[in-house]
Amino acid sequence: MTNDTNRPPGASFNVAELLARVDNDRERLLDLLSMFKEAFPGYVKSLEKALVRKDAAEIASVSQPSCWGISTISKTSTIRAAT
Repeated sequence: MTNDTNRPPGASFNVAELLARVDNDRERLLDLLSMFKEAFPGYVKSLEKALVRKDAAEIASVSQPSCWGISTISKTSTIRAAT
């Protein structure tokens, strides 16, 4: 694991990386995080319903936007969490 001085203990993201992805625009970052926070629970509910129905097409359809949102927030964090 890398030593990341920009990451508070227990944090699952890198603030410096997030800011760099939005050209250090804190307002834009807050907007993106707010949109993600608002939309993500709906994706999870839709994914759960599709899983119960075993609807592969719906699972793929619902998964893509949620994965895009997660990777937009922080590509490195997403990769670390997945491994």
